[in-house]
Amino acid sequence: MALQIFVCLYVITLIIGVESANEFKVYKELTTSYDKNIRPIHNTSLPTDATVHITYFTILNIDQPAETLRFMTEVVLTWHDEIVKWNRTAFADIDSAIIPASLLWKPDIIVTTSLKTDYMLPEEERFVKVNGDGTVRSETPCIITNQCVLDIQNFPYDIQECNITFESWVYDSGKIDLKIGNHSHDELSSNDRKVSGKITSLLKDFYGGSA
Repeated sequence: MALQIFVCLYVITLIIGVESANEFKVYKELTTSYDKNIRPIHNTSLPTDATVHITYFTILNIDQPAETLRFMTEVVLTWHDEIVKWNRTAFADIDSAIIPASLLWKPDIIVTTSLKTDYMLPEEERFVKVNGDGTVRSETPCIITNQCVLDIQNFPYDIQECNITFESWVYDSGKIDLKIGNHSHDELSSNDRKVSGKITSLLKDFYGGSA
């Protein structure tokens, strides 16, 4: 019985070791000669596809005089990187890898309606998931203090609408094609060609709770 347990543990350890070795090969393949300062696309006349959404929305505070909404959320950003691709058959069917976010180029998407954004993890401790087809996914938990124009004339039966706007700070829509969820949003005029997307939150309860 003891021998059988030992053999099972040995096999499990061996499998994990082989998988880790293959993941390390993928890691080296992705990061060797990679330049994170250059937008990772072969035809630079085309935009990089990116999608952003929030996975949950927990209201922490609503400041009526300051007209701000403070909430906890997780910002999920997905984009396509044409450089970090690999053939899974060449790496023992490894189809994804987790690597430090600081090693790859990342769309500079920020919340432009935010007065303050507190990230729960420092930059050096954030990771991204990379798939073999070049899809990169970043999940960033944070606390956002967002501008929110409040109309309380119908209080306590008021419903507040608060816009949370995401956009690239540097790139215009010709370089980053940003979508909110599955829907494309490009809400800025031709005079301001940064790509933009907006999420609207309806706040049914003015003093706390959730939306």
